[in-house]
This record gives sequence, C-alpha cells and structure tokens, in this order.
Amino acid sequence: MEDYILDILVNKRFLVGVPKSEKDLRVQYPDMFDYPEFKRDAIRSSDDVLFVWWFRCASSPYYDLSDEKKLEKCIDRAYKSEERRRLKRDEYQNLKFPENMKAAFKRMEAINVAARVENFLYTKQVRDNCKALLGKDVTAMTPDEQDAWAKLAKIVWPMLDETTKVLERGAYGVTEAEDAAIDEDDSALRDFRNSFN
Repeated sequence: MEDYILDILVNKRFLVGVPKSEKDLRVQYPDMFDYPEFKRDAIRSSDDVLFVWWFRCASSPYYDLSDEKKLEKCIDRAYKSEERRRLKRDEYQNLKFPENMKAAFKRMEAINVAARVENFLYTKQVRDNCKALLGKDVTAMTPDEQDAWAKLAKIVWPMLDETTKVLERGAYGVTEAEDAAIDEDDSALRDFRNSFN
C-alpha cells in the first residue's frame, strides 16, 4: 500500500481546498464548517474565505511569497468586484487584518496538506478494494467460498458506503491539480475569477 501511495504522490500533484467553481469554498468543502473559524457567524463573505485560502493555504500558488508580495495578488484573486478589491486594499493596508481573519489564517495554516492527501489516497484505495471484493462472481465459487464471501461482504459493504460519504463530503478537501479550476498563470487565474462576474 505504501508503494502505491508513493507512486501516486510522485506522479500527480494534489491541492487542498482549491476553488473548483464560483461557489463558496464552504459549499465545495463542507468539512470547513467543522471549524468555528469558517462558520458563517465568524466569516460571512465567501470572498473572505477565498482570500484566506489564497493567502494562507499551503496549496495556494502564493503560499511561499512574503505577505507583502502576495497581498495584492490574493486580493485580486479573491474579491470579484473592483469596488470590493479597493475596500479590501484599504482595510488590509500595512497587513492589518480583523481578528476573525487572523483566526481563519491560523486555522488554514494548521491544515496538514500531506496528511489530507494521504487520507484521500487511502480512502480511494480502500474503496477500490471494496469494489473488487464485492464485484467478484460468486457463481463460480464453491458453497464454502460463497459463505466466506457473504460473511466478508457484510463487513465490506459498510466500508464502501463510508468511503463514498467521505468522498462526497469533500474528500478531505483534496483535488488533483489537473481537476482544479485554477491555473497558476496570473492571466488564467484572473480569467477564471472574472468568468463568474
């Protein structure tokens, strides 16, 4: 199993919490609501949540830039209208952020991207194993083999169901980079955000 995971990690790039559409990130990844810092009473605006992702998530293309260098880029990516961008530039001037944003930054920084990617890959592997076992043709089996399969199927079916729920609930926020709705080229990122205005 470890070799399987390492092979995938070498050959694919994964992002966590990446915007996949114009919808609020909390809708795209419902597990964000598990954290008080991302609940609607803590951060009302979906654009503010998106700013937090661009500014502090380890998957953001701007993560490694200094705060001073990435502030303008993240504002441009997160806020849809020029008026909102202007207001946020004024509000965040000199890197002054409201307490709710600071708390959300801290939570976003605590997200362990590597662990989430591993959990995602293990979930997919468990699901594939469950499907392979449940999909076996029992008509060619002996009665004893059929009994053993039936006993095992009772254990495996709930695992298949649980992995489906995990994937439907946001799959730990993990997306393969090629499935993401962003491109790390600046003009493509701007085009992506502007396409929803």
